[in-house]
Amino acid sequence: MPNTKIFSYLSQDYLTVELEASLLNIFINIDGIAGRRGILTNAGVDEYFINRLNFNSNINEFITSLVSQFKDYRVSLQNPYYHPLLLFSQYILQQPPQKYNLTEQDLKLFQKIRTIGGEQIKTLVTKISDDPNFSETNDKIDNYLDKVEEKLRYQGCLDFKYDVKHEEQQFKLVSKIPNFEIPFGVFNMRGYAFFIFSYLPSINSKILQQYSSQCLDYGKEKTTISSFGQVLNARVPSNVCFAIAIVKDLEPEIKKSIRTENPLDFETDTLWYRVPVVYCLSD
Repeated sequence: MPNTKIFSYLSQDYLTVELEASLLNIFINIDGIAGRRGILTNAGVDEYFINRLNFNSNINEFITSLVSQFKDYRVSLQNPYYHPLLLFSQYILQQPPQKYNLTEQDLKLFQKIRTIGGEQIKTLVTKISDDPNFSETNDKIDNYLDKVEEKLRYQGCLDFKYDVKHEEQQFKLVSKIPNFEIPFGVFNMRGYAFFIFSYLPSINSKILQQYSSQCLDYGKEKTTISSFGQVLNARVPSNVCFAIAIVKDLEPEIKKSIRTENPLDFETDTLWYRVPVVYCLSD
């Protein structure tokens, strides 16, 4: 399913740095809270978004927070053409460049953002028109992932990636905690913890086994573990990969099979635990 956080790709893109630099050029000469709020209001950004910003912070903290809010904003499926970053970019492009000391590079950046955002929205609108149930299902997925992300951030996870392509699987959300503590008898092992979420249109034991293996492979690829650490672990896994499959519905027979037949052959290796999870939107 398409990601309604249409600018989440900025988390993995050099455009984040460029956007922060361009916004700094704009806001550095704007005085006070009223001035910062004013330019966003003039651009047509709604009060709900504006009220989530900390206007009392220093300029660098404010810009970092603003970019983060832009990236995390989900477009509404009822009004997919509205996004505060698109409105702000349009407003800036309509102003004389000298008004905010904008360079040619700044203008190209905001134009590029509008182009990419428009393409993302077009994909989303096409998906909505092709599937009458898409809106309801996607809203449930978004609500679930928003709650999960909030909890993970509370646990200290700051590394989030969205719409990650791995092999033939599309991960909707990938997060990582590098110093995750795992109780093991009288010892507490420390290692990496990956939390990987994907929407699967259907599920059974075989699909879940394949999906969790793909998640584990991804975690291993993105982790560097020293030989010294392997010796210390004494073949006790200290890393864990939570593979969370999100499904719309789960038939009672399949639910029973997953719960009782150990379809995943719950596996460990020298350094990893694999923990499959199924989250059903209809439960």
